[in-house]
Amino acid sequence: MTGGGFLQQLNRYDALNRLKQTDIMNGGVNTVATYIYDGNNLRQSKTVDGVTTQHLWNGSNIVADVTNGQTQTYLRGLNLAYMKSYDGTWSKYITDGHGDVVGLYGLDGTKITDYTYDPFGVPRNDVVDTNPFRHCGEYADVESGYIYLRNRYYDAGTGRFITEDPIKDGLNWYVYLYDREVVF
Repeated sequence: MTGGGFLQQLNRYDALNRLKQTDIMNGGVNTVATYIYDGNNLRQSKTVDGVTTQHLWNGSNIVADVTNGQTQTYLRGLNLAYMKSYDGTWSKYITDGHGDVVGLYGLDGTKITDYTYDPFGVPRNDVVDTNPFRHCGEYADVESGYIYLRNRYYDAGTGRFITEDPIKDGLNWYVYLYDREVVF
């Protein structure tokens, strides 16, 4: 139960087992999100309730989102470093040793917001902002609650991926963390 109503979600997949649409009903509010991919299986855009966000890539990293003609830019070093918001303001990402985004600060050092997670990536505090990068420094889709990890999506609420491992490694192709303990 979420937000005072029941949460129902229906996912639809394309022939390559990529999430192409998710329909979410939460307390009588319907949200529809569709996703478009390129030949390298990188998501090129998402459309949520008719509003399209195009992703611009540099290799395997999203470096900008374009929504309604406005651009939000993400700069990286070894990890996420800075975000230039749609309104033109700059923020500095603060990450922990795991790569989780744990805070956003203004260039003058003022705290904008903090983020906290449980060990599987479920947010412990509700923060509504335009920053899409959260757990593991990965792109979190607010509309579905999934974390986009390029080849597939992770559902922190269940601690599992929503599709099987494309290389079919291990015994459980949906598991988030696989312990490769050697037994003799």
